Formats: sequence, C-alpha cells, structure tokens
Amino acid sequence: MDGYPAQQSNFPEGVITSRPDLHKIEEGPITELRQFFWDCLAEYRYAYKLYCDALEISSMWFNHAPAGSGFGHPLHRHPMSYLSAVYYLTTGAPTFFDDPVTPRTYDTLDVFQSDMMDREWGINEKFDAEENKLILFPSWLRHYSGRQLDNYDRWTISFNVFPCGNINVGTNLDTDNDVKLAFTGLWFRLNDKIQRLKQLVVLGEPDTVGESITDTFQDLSVYGIIAQIVQQKKFK
Repeated sequence: MDGYPAQQSNFPEGVITSRPDLHKIEEGPITELRQFFWDCLAEYRYAYKLYCDALEISSMWFNHAPAGSGFGHPLHRHPMSYLSAVYYLTTGAPTFFDDPVTPRTYDTLDVFQSDMMDREWGINEKFDAEENKLILFPSWLRHYSGRQLDNYDRWTISFNVFPCGNINVGTNLDTDNDVKLAFTGLWFRLNDKIQRLKQLVVLGEPDTVGESITDTFQDLSVYGIIAQIVQQKKFK
C-alpha cells in the first residue's frame, strides 16, 4: 500500500485496512482498477435493469492479512450502502456469506466474541479467494473471511456503492418501456387514492390512517400532473 492512505487496524480480528477514500485518488494503478469497477457496475445496472442513472462508489479501501497471521474479518455487514464488493488482489482465505434467514435468530445488537472466527455460523456460502475475482453483493448480507493461515499475504480491495441520479423514475423516460413502467407505477398510486375515496366518500367508512378527503384529492391531482409530464416525456 505504498503511496496510499495510512493503514489502520480493523478491530477486532487484526486485518489491516487503508482509509476508505481510495476511489478519490486520481493517479497510479488504483485508477485503472477503479475504472474496471465502474465498468462492472454499469454492466450490473444494465443486467438487473436498475432504474438509476449510475451506480457510484461511495467508499473504497485495501484489506491486508499478513502471511500466517491468522487474521480475518469477523461477521459483519456494510451499513449505509446499497451494494458492496470485494476484489481479490491475491489468493488466500475464503469469504463466507451468511444465510440471510439466519439473522432472525440473532439479537439486533452484535457483540463480537473472542472465538468468533473459529465458530460455525450456520448455513453459509463459501467463495474461494482467486486473484482478480470481483464479487458484488447486497450490503445488508452478512459475511466474514476465514483466517489467513497460508504462508503468503492476503490482499483485497473492498468498496461500497450507492445508486445516483434519477432513481426509480425510469431514468429520463427516453424509451417507450421507461414511459410504460412510469405509467404502471402511477396507475397503482392513482388506484390507491380512488379506493380511498370510495372508502371515505361512497361507503362512509371512518378515516383510520390519518389522511383526510382533502389530502386524498390533492394527491390525485399531483399524480395526474405527473402523469401528464410522463406522457409528454418532459421529466428531466
């Protein structure tokens, strides 16, 4: 990590990490890797048809487990993020992803235990560390790495990702499919309001959600205006 931000210990299992701003560096080999990550994120966004203008890296850092150190990442997730990733610069100890159903049996407060790296964490999926492999995963998915017991260093880069730009509005409504999707969403919302008016005005049922008749009419008006904007493809 020569020439990159200072290292710090990753409590409590000893992995050494850099500061999380590697994505802001504008020179050196890291810029080529960053471009590769951006290309992969663009491919991911296209493959999963995500309605946002781009997936942007919000933080990025090195992880270093020295040879034979027994260091590893404890079970954790990445809060305040949409997607996360690990890129293997070298081989080394594998990464394990926890069954997302398993945390239902845990307390919401995590308290790390001294033997946590040696415990069985229930059902999980193992991914071997292979040089130049990139894994993208939901940030809420709990995961950990095995202890680095081999006689060589384990190096990885991790980063977090946020969607940016127009999110969940069909990008810029450039295609007929974008417009169709927007109209579908509007239809659902308009129908919700019509059913609410039926409940309050036609059937005379009491308000149980704290939304008055006036509020419902106003919401219908706003959705109607949005529908006109979508129809004219002026949502920029």
